[in-house]
Amino acid sequence: MKDNVSILVPAYNEEKIIKRGVTEQYNYLKSLQKKSIINTFEIVICINGSTDKTEEISKRLSKRYREISYFSIKEKGLGIALVEGLKRAKMNIVAFTDAEYETQLDFLIPAIPLMREYQLLNCSRYITPQPHGPNLLRSLMSRSFRNFFRIMFRFKFSDVGASKVFRSDIIKELLPHFKR
Repeated sequence: MKDNVSILVPAYNEEKIIKRGVTEQYNYLKSLQKKSIINTFEIVICINGSTDKTEEISKRLSKRYREISYFSIKEKGLGIALVEGLKRAKMNIVAFTDAEYETQLDFLIPAIPLMREYQLLNCSRYITPQPHGPNLLRSLMSRSFRNFFRIMFRFKFSDVGASKVFRSDIIKELLPHFKR
């Protein structure tokens, strides 16, 4: 059974990277489709409070590729953008990743079959080197936060803020309980 995948891309003032990141994600998902790993897909750009040209670039991408759509809300906040994106996701598997494309989508290959058994997967970006990696300060801060979180809460995962993969039936059930 081939699955359908929604990728949510939260975006706040990402005009310099949104086109490259989303286009790379599109090309990767298209390759999974050609290899019959997935049936179909959509990429939903979740713009939240951007004041730059992120929306204009997203609009152009959505006109060029039928699998790409976007929406824009005035409020800032990753959580707000993701909740709105989850409401709009149309496929049976929903994942989110960053606009910088720091976490490549190759985690989908092992994740898709696992979603038949699990409701949520947490995918770490520290397993392989990052192709467009963050700057040194951001990387150090991220790793420090992760280590602090692991020590304080005895958390065994390698990453706290990584990509997540959900089954859409579970999300639709939980959405009424999310606060905006």
